[in-house]
Amino acid sequence: MGGGVAAGVITNDGTVRFDRSDDFTFTNAITGLGALQKNNTNRVTIPGALGHSGQTIINAGAFRISNAGALGNSSSNTFIQNAETASLEISGGITLTEPLQLA
Repeated sequence: MGGGVAAGVITNDGTVRFDRSDDFTFTNAITGLGALQKNNTNRVTIPGALGHSGQTIINAGAFRISNAGALGNSSSNTFIQNAETASLEISGGITLTEPLQLA
């Protein structure tokens, strides 16, 4: 079982890393200029909008989103790395306006 995050807004001016082995839903808001990084092979579900301006990087496992703002500010890039398990799962018929890059 991985660590936990206290309820409330996370001000991120560095990097927030998800590196847990269990699937979970992340409902906190994230603000700031920092990056959001997904590691490990689990699935992280993000149902709401996040407000960070930095990059979102999926190194392994899946991000499942159902809100167009779940990957952060639309001017930031989202990178999906060339790893066997790295994936972005989109549900709810949303349209993403930010650039997606496959690396």
